[in-house]
Amino acid sequence: MWQAWTIGFLGLLYILMAFFSMSSFDRTVTVLGMGLIAGFAGYQLREPRRLHGWCAVFLAFWMVAGELVPALGEGIARQWNVALSGVLLTIAGFSALGGERQSRQSTKTATG
Repeated sequence: MWQAWTIGFLGLLYILMAFFSMSSFDRTVTVLGMGLIAGFAGYQLREPRRLHGWCAVFLAFWMVAGELVPALGEGIARQWNVALSGVLLTIAGFSALGGERQSRQSTKTATG
């Protein structure tokens, strides 16, 4: 499931961005690119894992919108926004990798 791995790693990269200084233009271009990739991967992920996919699409939209809103793009507000969005994106991506749990009863009936 390449979509979940992509979303998870983009979330980790987004967390790291909270601690590094970049110029305004470089940061905007990087976040826009990451947001487009995460949004595409989330849209593709919505078929096998509906909740995880839509959460990733929403967070990708938030990444792009948060970068374009002046109040969220400067100072400590930017760091908190980027860090929390990255954590949520990482959780949405990597939690989609887990398989669905089966009850013991359905496992016993399936195996005989």
